[in-house]
Amino acid sequence: LIVAGQPLDFSPYRRQIEKLALNERIMLDLRYIPSEDLARYFSSADVVVLPYRRAYQSGVLQLAYAFGRPVVVTEVGDMAEAVGEDKTGLVAPPSDVDGLAAAIRSILSDPHSAALMGDRGRRLAETKYSWAGIVQTVIGVYESIRSVAPLTG
Repeated sequence: LIVAGQPLDFSPYRRQIEKLALNERIMLDLRYIPSEDLARYFSSADVVVLPYRRAYQSGVLQLAYAFGRPVVVTEVGDMAEAVGEDKTGLVAPPSDVDGLAAAIRSILSDPHSAALMGDRGRRLAETKYSWAGIVQTVIGVYESIRSVAPLTG
């Protein structure tokens, strides 16, 4: 297991890792991860897990998509809706350890489905979530507003 990124407070998890004697099985890199190191972490991941308790969106989700990785997210903010709608991973209730573990096990136990989820994420990163895709969405919003309320001179 790799835990990477700069958490607010990792001490409860560190205590649990030590209590369960998992130090040798978990790699911790609890710092801000610079862009040049991202590929190494995402390329080595079988699944990217975002167990947020509170969030609206996450750039990490988009990075997982760009690297073609399936995701497990918690049902907070817009992430759950995006993952469910895009079929790029699984969604677990926030603060539900058993539900989160079941979602992770489900993805890890079905490599074929995991690969399909990751492939969908990569295609979305190249289309819907690319800068060109975002521009087209914004243009569509402006066009719909303009058709409802045309500008007058």
